[in-house]
Amino acid sequence: MLPLSFPSSSLSSWGAFKGRCRKSDSPYVESIWEGTAKRSGVHLTAADATIDFAFQKKEDTTRLLLSGPTSQVQVVRFEEGDEVLAIRLRTGVYLPSIAGTKLTDTDIVLPSATSKRFWLQGSSIAFPDFDNIETFIERLAMINILSRNIPLENALHNQSSHSSIRTLQRYSLATTGLTLNRIRQIKRAEEARGLLTTSYPLTQVAYNVGYSNPGHMTNAFKYFFGRTPSTLRTLMQQDG
Repeated sequence: MLPLSFPSSSLSSWGAFKGRCRKSDSPYVESIWEGTAKRSGVHLTAADATIDFAFQKKEDTTRLLLSGPTSQVQVVRFEEGDEVLAIRLRTGVYLPSIAGTKLTDTDIVLPSATSKRFWLQGSSIAFPDFDNIETFIERLAMINILSRNIPLENALHNQSSHSSIRTLQRYSLATTGLTLNRIRQIKRAEEARGLLTTSYPLTQVAYNVGYSNPGHMTNAFKYFFGRTPSTLRTLMQQDG
């Protein structure tokens, strides 16, 4: 549910949404954003290999969408005035009660307990807000709704691991429903996307992150982000 790129400031506009976003120092959370749709339409959400929590407010009703790891770009529809608070978890964070393969490329609407609470694994949990996300996520971890796959995290950060490649592949599939190779492809594309804000020519961006040629980077961007590098760079410059 997160936009394809974050604006450079904490309060800004991107695409059809106006709002704010921030990174997190939580070992469970990658980033948080909230925004309000300025018009109706659709937006593309990037492949992320992560679990997202998206709290969607339409008129006076709030619902929680549990968005599983995505393997390719997704199209999301929205209406003017829709409000969204989205939490992107770090790759390797998972729900022990749900197999990763059951969440991949899947959205699940969790049942509401009250107007301000939702049900998850038999617990009634209060909706968070933009400023208390870390406390909200810490509670989910304390009651074992969320957990971390440390060997997978280490492998993705190129840190030493005592696990074999076969074991890491099993961890990857169980946690995200994606192969370790697919996750690394997504991470490489994300690294390249981050360099689009620099003055590097696209050819240099491609080689800097390890693509054998710019055409491979373009194909990866189309598949994971739904846009070419040049188009996405232009959009990021407009939103920044």
